[in-house]
Amino acid sequence: MAATKVSRLAAHQQADGMAVSPYELRFTARAADKDAAYKVYFPVDAGQQLLALIARCITTVNGVTPAVVFGDKDDDDGYIAAAAVIETAGNVVNSLAAGAALAGGKYYAATNYIAVKFNSDATAGEYEVTLLFSGRQ
Repeated sequence: MAATKVSRLAAHQQADGMAVSPYELRFTARAADKDAAYKVYFPVDAGQQLLALIARCITTVNGVTPAVVFGDKDDDDGYIAAAAVIETAGNVVNSLAAGAALAGGKYYAATNYIAVKFNSDATAGEYEVTLLFSGRQ
């Protein structure tokens, strides 16, 4: 599962030449790729400030009780809880509007990960997840 980096560089640069404007990382999370904990992971490096997480359902999630949540190592549904997610293709939800514990973002002082957790019986379903970060790339 490779991430796609999309830069939105501002006109200014710091003296060392590194960009300090917001940037996005995108990855795809598929129910078929979930591990024994029903999760698909994307690593977050130490020193990154996550501003928002946006999830777009590409393929409808199946299962008796489809429930998808978006969080990190410390909180499974910290960014988007199941109640805010509609698991049908075309639906979009973002952490800023979802009202979860990490809705306002999080600074990662240590290496962590973003996790998309599918329900145990989900065998199909796909999300495009966009992470909006602030700071250096």
